[in-house]
Amino acid sequence: MFREYHSKEEFIDDLKASWNKQVKNFRVGGVIVGILMLILGIIACIYPVQTAVVVEVIAAILLLAFGIFEIAAHFSVPPMVRTGSGIVSGILNIIMAILLLTSPREDMLVSFSFLLAADLLFLGIEEISAAGKLSFLGVGGLGISTAGGVLKILFSFILILMPIASTAAASIVVGVYLIAAGISVLVSAFRAKEIKMN
Repeated sequence: MFREYHSKEEFIDDLKASWNKQVKNFRVGGVIVGILMLILGIIACIYPVQTAVVVEVIAAILLLAFGIFEIAAHFSVPPMVRTGSGIVSGILNIIMAILLLTSPREDMLVSFSFLLAADLLFLGIEEISAAGKLSFLGVGGLGISTAGGVLKILFSFILILMPIASTAAASIVVGVYLIAAGISVLVSAFRAKEIKMN
């Protein structure tokens, strides 16, 4: 349901209040999920063949949690600043989690690389868009967020041009994705600040 705003200031105050309510939960959840993604990504890159099955199951659980988190985050902000890319990314993460758990390895490899590319593309667009919106609210120091969004978009094009061809490569790509996503979530969690109310 859309709330009617009578002024730009009223809209900004409502947005700030909504943001401040979510910051604390995001910090705690972001640090936990980010660290788990980082650790799992490093293990997947160091031992790609030996840990492929275990990494896939744990990665699927993390992707499922991350997808649910993204969908919940989408609905926790005021409707006027929501973008579709956050919810699409959450749905793609849930689909990738299901794909990792249920698909035969041969079918999963190519599908996973294209879903991952689409997810990174939407995450990159969302990150750049969020930085622009926070800049509108007077939040500074958003260069890291913008750069992270651009890197995700570039990595998505690399995945589209070079699909995954082996189990080891799949584990490494999953590992690199988990490392990148883990760092992104950690940076966002540590940089999340409450916006001062006027």
